[in-house]
Amino acid sequence: MKATHITVITCLAIGLLTPCLYAAGLDESLAALAKYKDGQSTVAVKAVEKAAYLASNDAKAKAAMAAKLITLIESNSATIESKNLTCQLLPLIADNAAVKPLVAMLSDPKTATAARGALQRLTGPQAAKALRDAMAKATGSAKVGFINSIGARQDAQAAAAL
Repeated sequence: MKATHITVITCLAIGLLTPCLYAAGLDESLAALAKYKDGQSTVAVKAVEKAAYLASNDAKAKAAMAAKLITLIESNSATIESKNLTCQLLPLIADNAAVKPLVAMLSDPKTATAARGALQRLTGPQAAKALRDAMAKATGSAKVGFINSIGARQDAQAAAAL
């Protein structure tokens, strides 16, 4: 009987502590991701990816995770690699709040392709408009990239500009 009580209490304690431990672990993983450079351990990257996938099924968790990822891409101290990896995750969980920071990333050739890819996969008219606006200003291969993204979205509003 005592063993059963201890097991139940242990399980309850683990269940109550898991969200706290998860949050602390996620914050550590996000901090490590922000410093990530190619060739380094991908443990933090994988942890953040897993958290994003798990959050995608819960509206509250999705919004919280999107806010954390948006903060990362807006950070001046985050590496280019971390920003580019984060762009791959944003369309899973982000909404229109991600459009403005992604548009800001389009001005840097080192992050432009990843940001364009994220905008391509984000749902909503704001992302489509951002791609149309960026295409109008772009030249050369960057313009071709925007045309491809607009085509992938099947954005009928861009037909006249194409």
